[in-house]
Amino acid sequence: IDWSCLCNDFIDFYIVTNTFSKNKIKEVTGKKVYVIPHHTVSESLIAKDVSKKPKVLGYLGIDDQLSQRELILEFCKKNNLEFYENHPKDRYQCREDLKKIDIGVVYLDLNKRTDYVLKVKPNQKLSNYQCFGIPSVVVGYESYKEFGGESAYILAENTDKLIKGLEKLLSSESERKQIQENGYKAAEKLLLKNLISYYNAII
Repeated sequence: IDWSCLCNDFIDFYIVTNTFSKNKIKEVTGKKVYVIPHHTVSESLIAKDVSKKPKVLGYLGIDDQLSQRELILEFCKKNNLEFYENHPKDRYQCREDLKKIDIGVVYLDLNKRTDYVLKVKPNQKLSNYQCFGIPSVVVGYESYKEFGGESAYILAENTDKLIKGLEKLLSSESERKQIQENGYKAAEKLLLKNLISYYNAII
């Protein structure tokens, strides 16, 4: 990414979604740069019962930002899980989709095409899963590491860890409950009402 292409005298300040992006922009401009994570799609935390065995594994987003789809589908078939995938067109559809999912997944193979995605894309997918009480297995987006909370998701750095993480959530009620509890704590900070202060600080 040529960060200097974002520089313009008409710009007074920048808002970015993680510290990695802030540091990159600060290398090419003297303007102020603020980190504001993406707010959750719901304005409140959504209660979900994770004591029951999961039935639906889900991914929400554009289709080229999920790798190893065949491996995931094979896992679902082997474990009698439904795989739900959609790119919701608005907030209402996104909320309705999230209500259908029992385990969330976000996975990308690391290559030149996906490198920028992992480094600069926002925390939105994980934070929405957490807001809806959905335990998740995710790849290491910089934004997830920064805003996803402690022990609030399972990190999958390769396909082996992806499958083992999914197996753990599928088989362990205590693991699902612990990740959900920590996920709620992370998502609470990212509700819109709690992010308003970030914008007020700029003003």
